Amino acid sequence: MNEFVKKLHQQKVLPLFTPEDVDFAKKIIEQCAIFELSIIELTLRHPKALHITEQLIHWANTENLPVMIGAGTVIDEQTATEAINAGVGFCVSPCIVPAVIHKVIEHHIPILPGCFTPTEMLQAYQMGASVLKIFPAQQFSPAIVKSVLAPLPFLPLMPSGGVTLEAANIGAWLHAGCIAVSMGSALIGEQALKNKQIAPIIANLQKLKDILHENFNH
Repeated sequence: MNEFVKKLHQQKVLPLFTPEDVDFAKKIIEQCAIFELSIIELTLRHPKALHITEQLIHWANTENLPVMIGAGTVIDEQTATEAINAGVGFCVSPCIVPAVIHKVIEHHIPILPGCFTPTEMLQAYQMGASVLKIFPAQQFSPAIVKSVLAPLPFLPLMPSGGVTLEAANIGAWLHAGCIAVSMGSALIGEQALKNKQIAPIIANLQKLKDILHENFNH
């Protein structure tokens, strides 16, 4: 287990959101750091998201914030190259794109490609993926994770899409053998993002901290 996977496994939850406003994104990242969620994914689903991500990485480095910011929704080699040049700590894709995987690994940066079948998972792992993102997780289940890991126990799996802010849901995935879960709107709500309301996000981060502390001795 490499250092990135080890840290993500300890963190247990990968928070993600699409940055549209630099100042509000800073507030979210600061709160994630306070709640010890140091590995954060910023999805590139906004025209200026990559530029904003680069600004946020520069700011975090300048402020010496203990965070690692990665880029999500990296689906082509050009975007991967631009993300790497922006200084991201890791890249995430919704699917397997060999050119992206090779480009990111070439720069010794962790890559987390989306997979759905055991064949895709093993293929991505053999290509050098650090973590395998089960996507869309709504169509998967903890029971299937157990079935997949029975013959392939070395696969570092992380569900994304549909994971909820509930102890039972998070616990089901982790107890099934996933190294972590990815959580977007359930943790950093779309309405809170749109209205730039930090209070609901802080409340969710506190709830998550309580869930992890009470159930996983985090």
